[in-house]
Amino acid sequence: ETKKPLGIGDPKKANAGLEQAVRVKLDSDAQIKGLSISVAADVTRNQITLSGTVPSDLLAAKAVDLAKSAQAGVVVSNKLIVK
Repeated sequence: ETKKPLGIGDPKKANAGLEQAVRVKLDSDAQIKGLSISVAADVTRNQITLSGTVPSDLLAAKAVDLAKSAQAGVVVSNKLIVK
């Protein structure tokens, strides 16, 4: 049996936790909540990817800012499409 170093857990669980934290932030905003935004986290790169469509550049920027606020220092990859 190999022991994991302290502080290292299952990346899939950590990814899910970060995705959930971002989703809570996005859902806390009335303008963003109803939009079709997908959230994908990669904790090994400390990155969140947002994808989907939004009606304006302003809402895309707002979604990115909310995602960044979910975890200090996280990098947000914005793949949102404005339609």
